[in-house]
Amino acid sequence: MANYSTDSDLQNIEKNILDYLPSGDTDFNRFHAIAKDKIDAMIRAKGVDPDDTDWTIDDKDNQIKRASCFYVLSLIFTETITNPDDLQSIKAEKYRQEFEATMGTLLITLVNASGDEKETNLSGGYIQRG
Repeated sequence: MANYSTDSDLQNIEKNILDYLPSGDTDFNRFHAIAKDKIDAMIRAKGVDPDDTDWTIDDKDNQIKRASCFYVLSLIFTETITNPDDLQSIKAEKYRQEFEATMGTLLITLVNASGDEKETNLSGGYIQRG
């Protein structure tokens, strides 16, 4: 499955984020992949398999995309910290907190081939529809 966020999504939050591309990189794909792995691990820890072929995640409210953006931004700014009190440090912490808050309220909607839906948050339990 593709990453949950893109560089374009990051630019919607931090207009000049491409100015922070590491030397030799043309995009932040490796950061997006790290964020996807982190989010997938958190979802799996609560009993939902993001790779399940019977149920797919429907990110209709873009919560997963937002969480991914926040995690990627925290990684980017963490890598550019030169001083514990610099702007990058402040932004890294801000986006880490945004990530945690978004994941803490994440409502996952799973949809199967028949169009049935079930929802869960990361504290567990399902609401079945369809």
